[in-house]
Amino acid sequence: VQASTLLLYDSQVQVTSPRDAGRQLCASSHSDMKRGSEDMADVESGATGPASFAFRMLFASKDAGTIIGKGGVNIKSIREQSGCSVSIADNQPGQVERLTTITGTSSGIGQAVALALTVLDEDPQAQAAALGAPAERTLRCVLSNNAVGRVIGKAGASVKQIRETSGATIKMDSEGQQDRIVSIGGTKDAVVSALQLILEIVAMM
Repeated sequence: VQASTLLLYDSQVQVTSPRDAGRQLCASSHSDMKRGSEDMADVESGATGPASFAFRMLFASKDAGTIIGKGGVNIKSIREQSGCSVSIADNQPGQVERLTTITGTSSGIGQAVALALTVLDEDPQAQAAALGAPAERTLRCVLSNNAVGRVIGKAGASVKQIRETSGATIKMDSEGQQDRIVSIGGTKDAVVSALQLILEIVAMM
C-alpha cells in the first residue's frame, strides 16, 4: 500500500522532518492565520452566504509539483471546480514540504482537498506503486488550541463521532503555545470525510 503525506507548514522555515515542520509552524503561522482570518472577515462583511476562511496544509514537495501540474493546469482546475483560492509556496532549497493555503467555504475547501488527492491518485508513478490497492493518506493540519478543543469535544465525544462516521484515524500532537497538529489518516474517502466534519466545526467558530 502506498503512503502519501500531506503536511502543514510555514514556507520560510527550513525543515528536516514532518515533526520539525509542525513544531516550527506552530510558532510562526499564528500571526499569518490571524491576519488571514481578519482579511476574510472584511471580505465576508455583509455577506449572506457561508463564511470563508483559510486552511493550511503541507504537501511533500514532489506531491505539490504534481498538484500544480505542467503549466499550472491541475491547480487551475482545482480552483475552478472548488471555487476556492489555492496557493502553494515556492519550492525552497532544503525544504521537503511546501505550504498550501486553501481559502473558501468549508465545503469548497473539502472539495479542493478531494480534487488534489485525486490528482495524486491519478499520477502514473503513484498508480504503479499502489498496484491497484487504495492509497493510504495522512493529512496533517494546524489548528489553534481552541479549535482542537472544539474538535475533541466534551470528554472526547466530538472526535469519537468523527472517527466513527468517517472511518479515519485522528491524532492530536502534543499541545503547543498557540497551535496543535491534527493528523487524519486512512483512505482518501475516509480522510476527506473526516476533514469535512472538522472544517464544519472550524467554520462555526
